[in-house]
Amino acid sequence: MSRPTFTAITTSDLDAVTGGASSRAATDERLLDKMQRITVAIQDAATQQSAAKANDPMSQIMPIMAMKMMRKT
Repeated sequence: MSRPTFTAITTSDLDAVTGGASSRAATDERLLDKMQRITVAIQDAATQQSAAKANDPMSQIMPIMAMKMMRKT
């Protein structure tokens, strides 16, 4: 089985290359940034849900109604 022959790449050919994989550090930094954004979004959603629940009169009266129903039986 013969080995393929490779031609040398000149520095001007390398300068013309665009795209491709970025450095690992930059990729890790982008991944960390995305994870932090997801974390903040989840925290914001939880805060909004808690605030909405605290202002809902039904959620405030529901435990009282449950206690009264338990006493009747």
